Amino acid sequence: MKVAKYITYVTIAIIFMLWAVPVMSQQPSNDKLKAFYEASIDERISKCESKTAMLNSKFGNVRSAAENALLKAEFLNNYKEILVQDMISSNVGIKPYKIDYYLNQRFFATIRSKEALVVTDYSKSK
Repeated sequence: MKVAKYITYVTIAIIFMLWAVPVMSQQPSNDKLKAFYEASIDERISKCESKTAMLNSKFGNVRSAAENALLKAEFLNNYKEILVQDMISSNVGIKPYKIDYYLNQRFFATIRSKEALVVTDYSKSK
């Protein structure tokens, strides 16, 4: 009875070690992550810039989306190095939806803070 439990525990430990070693070795280095994040941001910049072709649309919501894409492209371009370093330190990972979520959160937080500054400056000028 005790031997069977011992064999079971050893088998579980061996299986765990065989599973954990490849998973731990899949963690990319910081240089690879930096290159990956820079390429991801460049890809998103080009997507945003392609949307700016719709700035002359006759539809207001399309123009608004194009203006937003233009602002996002400028943001990503201006703050790429800072974003990459923050993504590495925050362990964002390499899944595209996590990268999109992180970049969108940072972009809209920046937009909200700039809008707050504009409202504050406007209220001071009166």
